[in-house]
Amino acid sequence: YSTLIVLFWKQEADELGRVLDEKLPAVHTVLTFAMDRYVRLLDRRQQLAKPQPILTGPERVLSDKEREVLTWIGRGLTASGAADKMNVALTTVRSHIRSTLHKLNASNVTHAVAIASSSDLLDF
Repeated sequence: YSTLIVLFWKQEADELGRVLDEKLPAVHTVLTFAMDRYVRLLDRRQQLAKPQPILTGPERVLSDKEREVLTWIGRGLTASGAADKMNVALTTVRSHIRSTLHKLNASNVTHAVAIASSSDLLDF
């Protein structure tokens, strides 16, 4: 009786080994991707945790047009509405927004408006 159990177990173990040999490359690929993604997320999290300078030098000074865009957006207009008020193209306003986000280390336009407003850079 015990001999039959051992033979059955050996046969099942051999079958499991064959299945694992077939699937191992795919499992390895998935695990490699997951670990790479995890490491990149940790790196990004550490970068975000570092304090970023705000308005500390000449490269951080906003242009008049950048301040005007943030002022209009702070008053509730969309980028398109700000473009209409300023008589410029929407792509120009978007370019000013991108530049402002970079200069202020802001994550979005609302964040940029808040930073500029708290630094008394906007005319409300």
